[in-house]
Amino acid sequence: MELFKGKIIECASIIKAHLIEQGYDGLVSTDNECGCLLDDLMPCGGEHAMRCEPGYKVEGCSPHCGLACDFHVIVGRRPGSLKTTDGDQQC
Repeated sequence: MELFKGKIIECASIIKAHLIEQGYDGLVSTDNECGCLLDDLMPCGGEHAMRCEPGYKVEGCSPHCGLACDFHVIVGRRPGSLKTTDGDQQC
């Protein structure tokens, strides 16, 4: 992983710029049941990033999760934005 560390940081910067431009709050991976926000983008080091999708933040934990999360990232655009998609909730 060290060999690619510089490339991962560069890719993360490009992804972050796109997410901001498009109005997303972060990334979510339904495969790995994880989500991250722009201020802590890809804490996995990019290891799982290929399965991530853009999403928006929802405060609190959903009843189906039950892990007492501070927030969830929902796949898709925030309701009321130009385009809306239904998505899965992730911690």
